[in-house]
Amino acid sequence: AAAYAPHVLAHLSRAAADASGRAPLVSEGQAAYLNALAMYRLSANTRELGRQRPGETQLYFGLSGRCAVAAGGEEREEIRRGVTLLVRPGAPHELVADEACELVAASLPSGSWLDGATSPVLLAADDEKLTSQTTAHKSALLSKRVHFKRGLVPGLMQASIARFEPGAICELHSHASAT
Repeated sequence: AAAYAPHVLAHLSRAAADASGRAPLVSEGQAAYLNALAMYRLSANTRELGRQRPGETQLYFGLSGRCAVAAGGEEREEIRRGVTLLVRPGAPHELVADEACELVAASLPSGSWLDGATSPVLLAADDEKLTSQTTAHKSALLSKRVHFKRGLVPGLMQASIARFEPGAICELHSHASAT
């Protein structure tokens, strides 16, 4: 598996965590369409209640170790390196770490999902099971794996993992649909 960008991991590792292992990276009002972004470092055999307000979709992305999200006593999805998990707005849930794990959590102001509540409360995508796709950029050294596409979570256009092969360069650009 490709390594995550060292400068990103270095930044995350310097974030100060509270007693629960949560280190805030972005707070409400600091970024458009993002209520919070935090790094979690959970010790083995711990449980942490999910921090989600009504109208928010919670997104978790696994960096290392293994833990899970449990919702409503009926659904449980594993989080490990490369797994992205969405939690339906308003769904009570908790992080469960049977072994130590690290993950990033994002709180997205979304309102209700657009599926009429027909999909599960927890939706997972595993980077290892997804195929690489080309990007709109002019380099064969850049690719992405799309974890979630627009159409389910209002305000979420795409959640994907970009891959930069050695020597890859991404030209300076902007997206007309971005804010």
